[in-house]
Amino acid sequence: MLSYDSLLEQAKERGMPAGKLRGAAREYLQVLALKALYGIKGSESLLFLGGTALRLGHGLQRFSEDLIFDAEGLSLSTWKRVIEETGHRMSGLGLAVECKAGEKGSLLTGDLRFGGFLQAYRLTEDHGEKLRVKVEANRPAYRLTDEPRIVAGFGEMVAVRFASTGLIFAEKILALLGRGLGRDVYDAFFMAGKKWMPDAEVLAAGGAPGPAGKAILAKIQELGPKKLHALSARLEPFLFEPSHADLVARAPELLPPLVEYL
Repeated sequence: MLSYDSLLEQAKERGMPAGKLRGAAREYLQVLALKALYGIKGSESLLFLGGTALRLGHGLQRFSEDLIFDAEGLSLSTWKRVIEETGHRMSGLGLAVECKAGEKGSLLTGDLRFGGFLQAYRLTEDHGEKLRVKVEANRPAYRLTDEPRIVAGFGEMVAVRFASTGLIFAEKILALLGRGLGRDVYDAFFMAGKKWMPDAEVLAAGGAPGPAGKAILAKIQELGPKKLHALSARLEPFLFEPSHADLVARAPELLPPLVEYL
């Protein structure tokens, strides 16, 4: 594992804000977890997506906490073995690891808790505090498309089976239309700014109404100014540049030109 000084240097090289070393430490742990996980038989059916995939694979400047996947034909027994083996491999780094796995319908759930990690990097004075990483894999009925990429950083290089940009964007749009969190709005700005095309099959399977751009703007209007300002305030601590949370508050003004192509 990296030394404290090496982690500080890596955080600086990755453009992370000073004073947010806990976010850098979590990201380092995520990279280590991906390295362990993708070395296990059965993990080849997992496609990495969500906010952490946007951060590690595409440069999103937002801290993200969980490891989220889509899965192709993955059984609960294989999932449990992958999670348990991931924990076992990471315990070889000197970490005390607790893990559990289960399922809720089509969703495979997992939980990894790491003892001693925060303490090693002077991020807590509580000797019992553990850093939790939630790991989930959805098993959707629609076709999954991938774009394998290399995750590099913290002295590691990991081959990861990323979901395609179209799949990532489509699922993020569905999340925005459903839960409507600040991070969903912010991530929509990021992906629309890159002119990604969401997977139409995924949107249709998720019940998205009409053209994606119109659906996004209708949701923004539904949230309204008061809610958007509240979402902006909650998102701010997770951004590398806190002022960028203003994008969420100003979404009714700033987002329409970005999503015209959709």
